[in-house]
Amino acid sequence: MIIPEYFISKIKNLVQLLNRTENTCCQFTQSSILKLSGSKGHINIVFYVHNPPDKKEHDTLYFPADIFLMNPEEKLAGYVAQYIHPNKRIFARNTEFKIINSYDAKLFLTTNHLMNYAKSHVHFSLFYKDIPYMMVSVGKGRQLDRYSENKKSYELTRICTKLGYTVSGGLSKIITNLKKYFPDAADFVTYVDSGWADGRGLEKCGFQKEPEPMEYYFKIDIERKKITSASENELVTRGEYLRKSFPVWKYRLMI
Repeated sequence: MIIPEYFISKIKNLVQLLNRTENTCCQFTQSSILKLSGSKGHINIVFYVHNPPDKKEHDTLYFPADIFLMNPEEKLAGYVAQYIHPNKRIFARNTEFKIINSYDAKLFLTTNHLMNYAKSHVHFSLFYKDIPYMMVSVGKGRQLDRYSENKKSYELTRICTKLGYTVSGGLSKIITNLKKYFPDAADFVTYVDSGWADGRGLEKCGFQKEPEPMEYYFKIDIERKKITSASENELVTRGEYLRKSFPVWKYRLMI
């Protein structure tokens, strides 16, 4: 189980790091809440261990304790800063779409995505002046009964933008290029945890949300820094616990 002293110590380290950032005020009000304000606005961060709250409050970010503990303070500071300070903007029309290898994909995701790297079939990135600013990972195509034999469904396993940046038109440019790269695609699917995102960017690119959300459970081993999928009633050993996700929505883009 989580060691309270270590958890609180890490929160205090994050507070110190954020307060060194220009125009940032971060207060640790109690053991589970942070209050942040910056040039863009303010936000509260609430930490939870097992189950997310039934109702999300406005201007509040809900952090699973395991995600918080398994990521370095510098990365967490970069993530939460996006909510209180404006991002730098890059236009997709000025970027170049390229395949990247697994090593570079892992480096980018480990630096910029709270769930880190996911093993996938192929990775793509948008480069500006030889620097990657946005990337997507795609799994192997799956043959589904609903489609003809020469058509497949592809899952976008990671969609990630460099912390502190917004790539205007980036997702649209990525999807346009994926359609060319996968001429046998019948659809692209991806999953959105409503605790982190609302899916509006996907909907602007033509994705449609499935009618019913899903719930996932994860088995957490803090000491080993390991998160694995689990069932609601899965047995855990000493040092492990189960965590429930916010509702997860499936989005599908028909080609």
